[in-house]
Amino acid sequence: MRVLSINNNRIILNKNPNYKTVSVGVFLNMGSKFEQGEESGISHFIEHMLLTSNLKYHKTSTRQIVEDLGGFINAFTTKEFTCIHGKVISEYSEILVEILIDIIKYPAFKQEDIEREKNVILNEIQSFNNNGMHVCQQKLLKNLFKGHPLSNEILGNRDSIRKFNREQLIEYYLETLNREIVICITGDFDEERIIDIINKKDIFNSKKNITPRQFNKVIYSNFNIIKYHSNLGNYISFALPGYSYHEIDTVYLSFLTCILGYGSTSLLNRILRDEMGLIYNLNAYLHTYNEGGALIISTTSNSASNIDRIISIFGEVIERLKNRGLDKKDFDRVHSIIKSQILFKTENPHDIMLELGRNELLGINNNRSIVDYNNLNKTMENLKEITYEYFCDFLKKFFEQPFSYYGLLNEK
Repeated sequence: MRVLSINNNRIILNKNPNYKTVSVGVFLNMGSKFEQGEESGISHFIEHMLLTSNLKYHKTSTRQIVEDLGGFINAFTTKEFTCIHGKVISEYSEILVEILIDIIKYPAFKQEDIEREKNVILNEIQSFNNNGMHVCQQKLLKNLFKGHPLSNEILGNRDSIRKFNREQLIEYYLETLNREIVICITGDFDEERIIDIINKKDIFNSKKNITPRQFNKVIYSNFNIIKYHSNLGNYISFALPGYSYHEIDTVYLSFLTCILGYGSTSLLNRILRDEMGLIYNLNAYLHTYNEGGALIISTTSNSASNIDRIISIFGEVIERLKNRGLDKKDFDRVHSIIKSQILFKTENPHDIMLELGRNELLGINNNRSIVDYNNLNKTMENLKEITYEYFCDFLKKFFEQPFSYYGLLNEK
């Protein structure tokens, strides 16, 4: 793997001739945590605009060109960055690189596109607001990160979306382009030809290379909130304050996430579903950011009366893990799951591209990660160093902090 600096941007070339495809991602320092006041949702809105009209492609869309080659282009926005990415078979790699750079360089921001995307995003917000589990999780994170920019919602709010205008969008986007950009290419491609294309594209050669705003570490709020609503469903989400992706103990949180909620044989699934029949399924997510993170467990039940029992059982499980540690067989099971997840990802160049690009943009120290995509033997050795004894010690320390929860119930 090579990392180059071209015109104040970083280019990752991760060539592997064993693949027959190429994945490319352009990573922008543009996410919801950088937004203030009436900017709420502007990063996600600009993401939509980048995939609409383009000043260089008048007769057809950039998406159509790539899809006609059998590939795809897509985009997503997070709290910390925005990514425009695509995948094609290797023979079209140079076309994909050119198109993705043109998407970033020549967005049209046409007024008719802006008005249409306002309606699209308002419908997107409504769709998520109709999803009780999503609402419950967002309320949980908003309270957990209260007072910190990480509490900003990626989609924004209806008022800010309706007020966006062309001048505001262009000004915000141009400010983003003055921050460092990362381009990551993974798969089978001609490195020198790709470098030549990027040099000729002259990506923002006059940029000022402004550093994104910096924020303090999260001071976590502790809360136990139950709200009532008229929609169908009873939802509960738990939060355990986590770590920044710069902290080495984050890897142990990955193990804990699997132990508590990954798959039908996870600890909470076995108790809440298989033994007690209180739930249908359960999801566990690990959120990590520059300033902090959280382990989130979410589930739903057909009866509001079950939620109290679920909260009580969750507390008992946490207390048992803290005081008695974890059964060795559960640790071994999760060790195998993590190993499999790593090996699955090594066979997916698109996933590798997304992770390498994110890590480079956010300055995540790969030396603190157990995964080295270019040295699988080293990765397996790193995995062996995560021992049962150390993990049990970690649980005692981690569970000293209280958990929080947010519930939405449809019965009073």
